[in-house]
Amino acid sequence: MPHRITVFAPATLADLESIKNDSLHDVVVCFSDLPRSEFSADDIEQAEFDALSDAAALSVQQLVDSQAMPLRVVIAAVVSSELPQMSEDGDYVIERLPRPAISAIYVDELEASKDVNTLLTLVRQGRQPSDDQYEKVEERLLLWHDPAELDNLIEAYPH
Repeated sequence: MPHRITVFAPATLADLESIKNDSLHDVVVCFSDLPRSEFSADDIEQAEFDALSDAAALSVQQLVDSQAMPLRVVIAAVVSSELPQMSEDGDYVIERLPRPAISAIYVDELEASKDVNTLLTLVRQGRQPSDDQYEKVEERLLLWHDPAELDNLIEAYPH
């Protein structure tokens, strides 16, 4: 039975313009579809945090081929559980992520850019980052922003 779920879409700062123009298409998403009736609120919260963390890691992968500022971005949206469809690559994808569905925008704290950039530089050089380098990025704080702040975010961050 369809129900509402929160999905987390990896993004870059450059994608914020696409969100503003309501033109974010073929979006890879991470999510938890745990039945709320069968799991505690803490379990649901942990599963959603894990999905957010997975999307943040995928955001780093998107930055490898991007010239965007080296900060992770994750878009949270509430959609029907029927929307995410598995692609041939094994990723869950939503055909279109409408702006009204967006419930939050997460962006790395500015200080994270150094750690993210170190990781990106190594990957672009074909080198394997160390576990410590991955952990430095993963431990960085993703700042929560209300979707109403979208225009301010676009102005604040060069892309």
